[in-house]
Amino acid sequence: MIRITTVIFGDALTNGYATSQSAFDAAFYEAQSLYPDLVRNVSRHTLYRAGTFVCQNQETAAVMPIAAMEVQSAMPRNDRSLNILINTGCTFETAVLADFAREWNIPVFASVASGAGLTNADRYPTLISAPSTDINSLVSATIQLLQLYNWTTLSLLCDDLTPNTIDGFSASTCRTCIATFAAEKRFRVTVQHFDATAEKPNQTDDYRAMLYRTKSESRVILLVAGTKSIVRVLAHRLEMSAGDYVFLVLVSPETPGLQSIRWQYFDENDQAALETFKSVIIISNRNTNWDRIPDLLPSIRNRSEIVYNRSRSVEEFNVASDYVVAAYELFAMLMKVLNQSQNELDRLDGKSLRKKFLKKTFALPSRSVSIGDGGMRLCDITLSKWNFTSERMQITWTFNSIARTLVQSSVSVQWIGGKGPPAHQPSCGYVGDQCIVTSCKGLFRRFFKILTNRN
Repeated sequence: MIRITTVIFGDALTNGYATSQSAFDAAFYEAQSLYPDLVRNVSRHTLYRAGTFVCQNQETAAVMPIAAMEVQSAMPRNDRSLNILINTGCTFETAVLADFAREWNIPVFASVASGAGLTNADRYPTLISAPSTDINSLVSATIQLLQLYNWTTLSLLCDDLTPNTIDGFSASTCRTCIATFAAEKRFRVTVQHFDATAEKPNQTDDYRAMLYRTKSESRVILLVAGTKSIVRVLAHRLEMSAGDYVFLVLVSPETPGLQSIRWQYFDENDQAALETFKSVIIISNRNTNWDRIPDLLPSIRNRSEIVYNRSRSVEEFNVASDYVVAAYELFAMLMKVLNQSQNELDRLDGKSLRKKFLKKTFALPSRSVSIGDGGMRLCDITLSKWNFTSERMQITWTFNSIARTLVQSSVSVQWIGGKGPPAHQPSCGYVGDQCIVTSCKGLFRRFFKILTNRN
């Protein structure tokens, strides 16, 4: 027998009980028709704790060990079933659960957790994590681009203080960036944190002050944010869009509820935004082809409402679509591997089942899913830059997450004014003071030479 237990805390729109469980259901019902012999030997169970849980706060820290003990007590004693845990929590929650699972030698599958530390096989030898967004590859692609142009001094602007997004893309990506750059001694990085709440008083003034400080620190600005305001308008108004600066914008993949960052909103700021976007490079996981799964999201949303009594509008649910698909894909991938392993199910444990996922690519209805040798999902990265002919963003580089290489596409890289990429440090310094010193030295030398010649 196979005993699958999902561990879910709270009912957040993105990864809560109703949303995640409905996605798991969708994959399980597909498996019933694909692998009927397997499914007859599968039992499903859920450990659900209601409430609001924020990653890394004291309440979550206190609850996770208790939840792990509840999981252990729910498992039948002296039972030869293959026990499998599925978790929809953030990196912190998954790490705690995976620590316990290591001692039990039970496999853990995570649909959200993306922290680079989870690839430590010595500490987490039974963990597979398959979030839809591969933050580690996103940061690796960024570093390779920085190395390509010898950009070693940069400013990191993090939208990780916005309420209710502590566990979201921006916060997780910022944590990974900060940890990675701390280990990469070749880079000089200054970090500014901000709150992108749209209704916040004096928001524009806060953005302006932040960018003004950035001008005196670097010419390469790494922006991790869910807001359009900073790059779209203010950089132009602060004279940062003439080609002397470059903005590397790390964004989550485009979904039905979250369109890609763009300059045109058909308002009075469009012209300023157009000028700014010529200095932008958008770095993102490759987008899902949503046309391949037109019925998946509606069916999961309907099940969430009918079975789990959680009503969401289409617009609300689309915001969570990336998390929903990741949960569906995780369960579908698990069922595929279990079906291929039916002849050895009685010999599988946490470590041996994990090995069946490593360095494999799975063809699923939604897309292909690759798992790296660290047990983490790998997603290719696209880097898009402004095309001055078509006046739109165009994929210019691609980062292969398996080969870990950055490759330029067939299109040429175009820079403002044809003068090439910005220097990581201007010849006159960030505030122009070095040219004054140099000029003074030159005048002194010439004056000294005149005096010497006279003598």
